[in-house]
Amino acid sequence: MMTKAEIILVEDDPDDVYLFMSACEHLEPQPHVAVLGNGAELVQLVEQEDCRDKVILIDLNMPLMDGLETMAKLNAFPEKDTLCFIGFTTSSNQNDVKRAYELGAKSFISKPGTLVEMIDLLQTLSRYWFKFNRFYKEV
Repeated sequence: MMTKAEIILVEDDPDDVYLFMSACEHLEPQPHVAVLGNGAELVQLVEQEDCRDKVILIDLNMPLMDGLETMAKLNAFPEKDTLCFIGFTTSSNQNDVKRAYELGAKSFISKPGTLVEMIDLLQTLSRYWFKFNRFYKEV
């Protein structure tokens, strides 16, 4: 059984947001997606809400607070080990990949460039994280 898919997309590029949201319309069930424009907004959200059962996709290249800086800030939270944040970027720089994993990213995904590829990625992501994965919940 699939749990309710909740995704936080941290992305400043309107074209990337449009492609992502267009792909989500093809998913069944459709995930609930919150879009944040930069890392500072994500840090503020995590301070205010329990985000441990959400998948957080973080672009690396953003204004105000970039993705790697955001991941470093998330490490200050007590629940850091149970947050599911993923690098989601056009960067294929191995230093970025290495640094993201060092900062606790659960995965590092290159953004697809077409709607068909994005649909495929989001179907796979949704099945894995919301059907087979179990998020930690305190008892």
